[in-house]
Amino acid sequence: MATICHVCGKPLDETYSVSCMRCGREIHYPTEKSAADACCAVVTQLFVCGLAFICNSCSGPPPKSPNLGGL
Repeated sequence: MATICHVCGKPLDETYSVSCMRCGREIHYPTEKSAADACCAVVTQLFVCGLAFICNSCSGPPPKSPNLGGL
């Protein structure tokens, strides 16, 4: 059974698949040809001088935190 992309639901190719650094699910690697419909964003890891990937589901705005009474 083929692995399916968490974002778009299409089958993944072993060569062009990556894991989201937040949820760990498999997603398509963003290529120059697929930039318009990329399934993830590329982020830099400054402390390790590397790249990481965050899927479109995880890259949205963070959930609102509850009011902590001015803390």
